[in-house]
Amino acid sequence: METQFSWTKQWYPISPLSYLDSNNPNPVTLLGKKLVIWQDNHQQWIVMDDYCPHKLAQLSLGRINEDGTLMCRHHGWTFNNEGKCTNVPMLTGNAKEIACNSLRSHVKTYPTQVLQGQGKRI
Repeated sequence: METQFSWTKQWYPISPLSYLDSNNPNPVTLLGKKLVIWQDNHQQWIVMDDYCPHKLAQLSLGRINEDGTLMCRHHGWTFNNEGKCTNVPMLTGNAKEIACNSLRSHVKTYPTQVLQGQGKRI
């Protein structure tokens, strides 16, 4: 039985760490896919799809909050290092909890590792 190579299930070096700004989201394209690289408040590098599930705005144009979450600049949705929505500013109480717990409000993340001073992503 012949196994087929999968380009999307491999590790790829994305960037030397010195090229990344740890205070801001960093846009990158890999194999035609737009991604954002950012560092949370635990100094972990996070790679996720570069779009907000709300209006598909680029998350790389947003900012990293003091609590280590990534905020979309369009409507202020925030995401943790697992891609889970943590805040929808226009909602309160139960509505916010329901929205943030919905899988449709999550952003896909990818495994990362730092090797030899080089960031290896995906």
